[in-house]
Amino acid sequence: MATLADLRRVVSGKLGLDNTDGSDEQLLMDGWASEAVLQILLATHCRVTLATVSLIAGVKDYELPTGIIAINKVINASGEPLERVSPEAIYDLRRASASAPSSVYRYAVDGANLLMVWPTPAAADTLTLYHVPRPTALESGGDDPSQPDFGGIPAEHHKAIEYWMLAEGADYDENRAKDQGDGYRKLFEAECRKIRRALRHRGARTMSPARVGRRGRFPTVPSQDI
Repeated sequence: MATLADLRRVVSGKLGLDNTDGSDEQLLMDGWASEAVLQILLATHCRVTLATVSLIAGVKDYELPTGIIAINKVINASGEPLERVSPEAIYDLRRASASAPSSVYRYAVDGANLLMVWPTPAAADTLTLYHVPRPTALESGGDDPSQPDFGGIPAEHHKAIEYWMLAEGADYDENRAKDQGDGYRKLFEAECRKIRRALRHRGARTMSPARVGRRGRFPTVPSQDI
């Protein structure tokens, strides 16, 4: 287990950053740690939880529950998985027909918030969304990213958080860590691969390889990630 205080201490020690309470560089490290957790969740889907959406007869579009950063699957009340398609495909289906003989729905996510279903429900139903939840930002020294609210990253994989922080820190001060950022990013990606392998061993679905950009640029809406 590594708390935020542990991560701050290791990263500041390796890069020579100021870890004084409330210092600008400590605040930067806190931001990098939170970015790291989000990046790991997007790359590995290592924490999945449930949310529900109540469907109403005659209503075809719904607001997604808040706090969803990626959707793994959607199941209706009969236990049938919905097929995910593009928003354009939903529009085409709606133009062709508002209903279908099958009870299996298709769905799409448009933008960051709009859940679209087809066919338009003829009766009330409940969808269960298996999704990756948005974590709470790490701010206090005792915050532990293995706890569910802070990301639920398995303790044995906290090295990935450290490597992301080191990569960002190396970019922040190239005079003290020249050319090290790319190396740390490769280590981060290797740790994400380890997490995905561990998930596969537990029976999880296969994830696509992580593709990590520079300076914390990551997708923040479900429709971009799936």
